[in-house]
Amino acid sequence: MKSESSPRRFGITIGVIVIVVILLGVLLDLDKVWKDLKGIDWWEMLVASVFLLVGYVLVSVLWRYILANRPNFLTTFHTDSISFMTTILSPVPAVALRVVSISRTTPVNYTEAIPGMAIDRSIGLVIRIILLAAVILSVTSLTLSITTIVMFVVLTGLFLGVIIWTARHAEKI
Repeated sequence: MKSESSPRRFGITIGVIVIVVILLGVLLDLDKVWKDLKGIDWWEMLVASVFLLVGYVLVSVLWRYILANRPNFLTTFHTDSISFMTTILSPVPAVALRVVSISRTTPVNYTEAIPGMAIDRSIGLVIRIILLAAVILSVTSLTLSITTIVMFVVLTGLFLGVIIWTARHAEKI
């Protein structure tokens, strides 16, 4: 069964990519896009891409903790990537797409996934609060001193500690 559905899925994926590329080619002014591409600093783009990849990996690890390590890492990473890309193109939230995608490959029922969504939202809120504090700290300091660096390390440790604590106490929250 898997050998029959794999070429079909591959064909559907290629078809969707071709349709999206054609739509983007029709809807966008390609001369302006080319002009913008010429002005890009590719080193900054590479660094941003690495940070984006690290962020996707961290979100996948977080969801593996939330769902008790049931889907393997590649499955979780794949579903996260699909959900984030679909969110860019549509108004459907990434969390809902992630739950639907993971439940198709790994038996995760909705009574397990809904608390996972709540934990994901609460962790996202904690991340935003810590990042707000880090931004305020960095903006108010005129130079990057040892105190500022220590505060960033402490805030990052706090962030990771909250994620680990939340993942370990998910059933109590």
